[in-house]
Amino acid sequence: MQNIKLKTCIINGQERYALVQVDESGPMAEIPAQMFPEALLSFAELDMSKISALVSAMDDCITSLTGTADKTYQDELLGILKTVAQQHIYFELFRLEWGDRIQQAQSAGVVKEQWRKCKVCNMPETLKEMQRQIRDLFTHVLDYDRGSGTILEKAVSYHKKMCGAAFPFRPQLMQFELWDSAVFTEILYPGSIYDLISYHVQECVKREIRLRVCRNCGRYFYMSGRSTAMYCCRPHGEKGYTCRKNAPIQAWAERNQKDEIFCEYRREYKRRFAWINAGKIERDAFYAWSRKAKEKKAACTAGIISFEDFTKWLQTS
Repeated sequence: MQNIKLKTCIINGQERYALVQVDESGPMAEIPAQMFPEALLSFAELDMSKISALVSAMDDCITSLTGTADKTYQDELLGILKTVAQQHIYFELFRLEWGDRIQQAQSAGVVKEQWRKCKVCNMPETLKEMQRQIRDLFTHVLDYDRGSGTILEKAVSYHKKMCGAAFPFRPQLMQFELWDSAVFTEILYPGSIYDLISYHVQECVKREIRLRVCRNCGRYFYMSGRSTAMYCCRPHGEKGYTCRKNAPIQAWAERNQKDEIFCEYRREYKRRFAWINAGKIERDAFYAWSRKAKEKKAACTAGIISFEDFTKWLQTS
């Protein structure tokens, strides 16, 4: 029997997680919250190859431990579990489950043969299939830009179309109770990682969460506010800028790279700006030229003067 259990809920748009003693004797240890449904969105994109490698190493440890209780293997197994849990919040429950088994083995002085029957090596494939089903549900039910009708109406159509192959919702162990002495709410006590995933998928459909594919990174994001948002707020790229901050600037630069008028203006602007440090031109003179150059660029864009006349002016002004 586990000494510690995980419980979770959604309060004011936040996913809340906590570890508590099974007998409720100790204080509640909260795990950092995140915005709903970020856990589900990140899980749908999670690279399962690293999880597969970790689970394979874990399976080897279990084989070596069967019939004994070698502390070296136990420590290695605990280390693997910690690394797995660091990959995603959903694996915290998996870490608790196996940590409890190791604790029991330490008390008994032997690892039971039943451990071999748990078949942890099957978990990555099961999760990969769930990822596929979740992404499919995102596309056909929660995607704001696809299909017509409400999310619940699209869910009906989707499940009829899939003929039993849609995401399999699981029964949930829910309790209505006080969370952190602050608010009464529905709280989930998941029995497995699959319960936790199912809970978040269910809440997305029930709350009619609107998703959209980010135009920059191609990942789904939650449209929490206006329906005109086209970019997500998650970091992307080497510098870690959010798509919402970086994508419009990048799009502007790409558009202007194709604009011959802008490119000619920009090239001459940069050349003359460098003259300031070289002492070839005074700042006031440069900014006066810049104002005139912008006027000429606008005139060329509007078709008032030709591109040839504009480039000739840049060269001779």
